[in-house]
Amino acid sequence: MFFYRKDLFGAKGLTPPKTLAELEPLAKKLHAPPATYGIVLRGLKNANATQYPSILFPMGGTYLKERQGRARQQGAGGRARDVHEPAATVRGRPAS
Repeated sequence: MFFYRKDLFGAKGLTPPKTLAELEPLAKKLHAPPATYGIVLRGLKNANATQYPSILFPMGGTYLKERQGRARQQGAGGRARDVHEPAATVRGRPAS
């Protein structure tokens, strides 16, 4: 599920992303701190625990591999990390 502000998208002539790959370029175009941050993915403390899976799972990643324990952050997991980290740290509002 993706929520967005029509007023901000409309002012820049943008349309909502259809894929996760389209998310970062849109966030970059909307990013104008301190008045506007390009994306909101997290809150304080451990909020990433609820946000990261929304990127990890659609990209085919997993936390655990069957019979092998913890999954390495390679393949889909690594790609999900590469989408989530800049969105959460560069385009998002800093934690306060």
